[in-house]
Amino acid sequence: MIQYRRNAAWDVVDAARAIVGAPPVTNCVDLGTGTGATARSLRKRYQASVVGVDTSPEMLRAARDLTNTGSLDFCNDVTYKRHNAEATGLAGGKADVVSVFFLLHEAPAAARRQILREGFRLLAPGGTLAPVSYTHLRAHETRGNL
Repeated sequence: MIQYRRNAAWDVVDAARAIVGAPPVTNCVDLGTGTGATARSLRKRYQASVVGVDTSPEMLRAARDLTNTGSLDFCNDVTYKRHNAEATGLAGGKADVVSVFFLLHEAPAAARRQILREGFRLLAPGGTLAPVSYTHLRAHETRGNL
């Protein structure tokens, strides 16, 4: 089910990029990568270089193990770095796609805003920010709170 959601998200990303005539995807960043499932999904979809970012050493260890051992989703050209999604320290203006999957609902409003700012900072010209989350809030409660 989760993989289906990722593929549906990439379908939307592809459609948006096609509308604006964006170049092929060659570099991606996955903010809040956790176990790396979204980073691996990006790699498989676009055959792009992917950097997964997370603050948890345990999650990054699991991401590396799942990515590099072939036990689940083996794929190459995915690297993982320990950084905060609010300030990654990665070079700006380089990523064709920045994903933020199932992270924003975990963060307070100020952190959500900073994560999105960081995502936009990382994007190359014509790049696409792909936030996917869920919320228990009603639409009128989210206005001004992102």
